[in-house]
Amino acid sequence: RFGDRDRDRGDRDRDDRDSRAPRGLRERQINVTAREPWTDTGIDVRPGQEIYFKADGEVRWGPNRRDGAAGERNSPRNPARPLPDRNAAALIGRVGERGDPFFIGDEQSPLRMRGSGRLYLGINDDFFGDNTGALRVVVAY
Repeated sequence: RFGDRDRDRGDRDRDDRDSRAPRGLRERQINVTAREPWTDTGIDVRPGQEIYFKADGEVRWGPNRRDGAAGERNSPRNPARPLPDRNAAALIGRVGERGDPFFIGDEQSPLRMRGSGRLYLGINDDFFGDNTGALRVVVAY
């Protein structure tokens, strides 16, 4: 079920009633490592499709810097990050290998996809060499 911490990896039919995501959706658990700019979810989306995200875990992305999916609140603008004006180290996504990034953070409300193609997830950072940790993201689609 959406948010169940003991699930193994893979797709599943949704069958719980306590989640924000409606019944009947598929789920896939994705490990988004802080050392890679983008992680291929293996999920193809279409325009207008509503996708739900639930993330847990923590990334360490610099000296004395560690955050969950919401990223660093009130982080300064950094034009080198994929989303310069959004929280550093936050969970972000994009559709297609060259699609525009969008903010996910720790939001659990549905996000409506604007394009079609493969869904990628990443961390809003500009340097990945000093990063460790990962976010475990359950995607309901």
